[in-house]
Amino acid sequence: MSKKPRCLYIFPSNLEHEGINVKLNGQVDALRTVFDTRLVTLKYRRHDAAIKILFALLTFELKTLFWSLVTPRIYMRYNPKTPYIMILLGLLSWFGKRITIEHNTLLDEELKFLNRKPERLLHHIIMRFLRFSRVTHLCVNDELKDHLIKDFKTSPKRTLYVQNGFAMPTLNTDTVDLSVVKHVKSLLSPNKKIAIFTGNGYPWHGLNEIVSIVRDRTDLELIVAGPYKSESMPSNVHLLGKMNTSTLYTLYELSDFAISTFRWDMLNITQGSPLKTREYLACGLPILVHYYDCGMDFESLRPYIFNYADGPSALEDILNLETDKTVLRKEAQRVLSWTSLWKDSVLKNV
Repeated sequence: MSKKPRCLYIFPSNLEHEGINVKLNGQVDALRTVFDTRLVTLKYRRHDAAIKILFALLTFELKTLFWSLVTPRIYMRYNPKTPYIMILLGLLSWFGKRITIEHNTLLDEELKFLNRKPERLLHHIIMRFLRFSRVTHLCVNDELKDHLIKDFKTSPKRTLYVQNGFAMPTLNTDTVDLSVVKHVKSLLSPNKKIAIFTGNGYPWHGLNEIVSIVRDRTDLELIVAGPYKSESMPSNVHLLGKMNTSTLYTLYELSDFAISTFRWDMLNITQGSPLKTREYLACGLPILVHYYDCGMDFESLRPYIFNYADGPSALEDILNLETDKTVLRKEAQRVLSWTSLWKDSVLKNV
């Protein structure tokens, strides 16, 4: 039996964020269907001692250097905070290495909004260096692809659009917060729909705007998961705090639809394929968005995606939608699987 070709996945972050963990595991599983894949990532927690974090960073860079030199195929998530690695990969691309770098957002706009001037400058330096390399840039939407080609002069032939996928995580029912589930069950009513929104507090997630369009609805209860606190929320908006994945998925079962990012206009973003909407769809939930969600590229998912940017009637339309969750869940998991999305791109070109 012939051996699989070797591939290195470099993930320049730690794995404390559960959503990122789900994405990483799904991508690695997809790569392993074709390649003998090695994962190198940062192994520390945010509140670890400084010396432990420093050791983890050093170990990560040394492992990355070694395995990059001896592995013919490399996949990496772009991060300007690792300039030495990004420059190394650019150089290695001229020596027969097949290197793919994944881009997830209009980072230039995000860093400008967050006023991170040194990091933004570093980002520009790295991208201008990479324009002379032979790396393949993988972008999660067409808008991002066009941005790299136009503003950073990346090669159109080596700048691809492949939207984000999704892989169902393994859940532990023993960790479900039963008090949260009990509260949501108390909201169930034949005359009301339940919507769910999850976020991590960034202003461009747009919770205030979402609340403004649902606050006067007597036919809707909004569940909010994430680090949000307020004393002045309307009675139909329920801030339930941060929660683990198993609890969140239990709430998905009780919800009728989900709401995604509402203020990406702050970052001049009009297209996206965020992990959260893939999760919603894969759990059988139609989605209300405020941008072009790339899930609409699939005709079978289009009836379940409602863009409020096209007009306020999107809220009425999703409220009136009757959804067979089983049908949507099965179709979304099929078309949004990493293996399916990557079969004609990453799994052939890495």
